[in-house]
Amino acid sequence: MSYNTCYSLKVNFLVGGKPVELVDNSPLLEVIQQLRIENDQAAYALNENGETENECKWYDYENHMLKFSAKHPSVLFTMSGEGEENGDIWNNYFLNGKHQYERTKVTVDPFDSRKLA
Repeated sequence: MSYNTCYSLKVNFLVGGKPVELVDNSPLLEVIQQLRIENDQAAYALNENGETENECKWYDYENHMLKFSAKHPSVLFTMSGEGEENGDIWNNYFLNGKHQYERTKVTVDPFDSRKLA
């Protein structure tokens, strides 16, 4: 059985460990383009802006992104995914060959009579 996910990728350059806003986004787009050239699955999953192109079964995206991020040590990659099942939403942050995986947390506030309308 296979499982489709919609992937998207944001790219930020870091200076002093903090993301910087660029006036011209073309360097960021060049990094995404390089990933798409080097990886057929990335080219299928992501468009030239890093947004979802097609849902797909990119099961080894994490290994690909770990290797790719190691080649770009001053770039923070934020890969977001939304799977087929309800609530399967996550971000995986990649920086210099390492990553941090975070799943979405859904909370519901407790009853508060002051909020009754």
